[in-house]
Amino acid sequence: EDSVLSLCFLSGDQLASGGADGILKVWSPKTRTCECTLEAHGDDRVWALAAARDGDKVMVASGGGDGVVRVWRDATAEDA
Repeated sequence: EDSVLSLCFLSGDQLASGGADGILKVWSPKTRTCECTLEAHGDDRVWALAAARDGDKVMVASGGGDGVVRVWRDATAEDA
């Protein structure tokens, strides 16, 4: 249940991971810490991640086992 199924670099200093637990996390590879945790797909798996810049913010799209694609407009914010 704690398997990582998808990874995506958001920028040079951030990495997103999607897991079998339906959670999307934003990590700092430099400090090896989790910066943000998002309830992405409930109890369904996060199978796919993609990132794009929108000005100074990073958008992340996640695709889950629930058949839903979610777009996070600022994946670096705790309240995304």
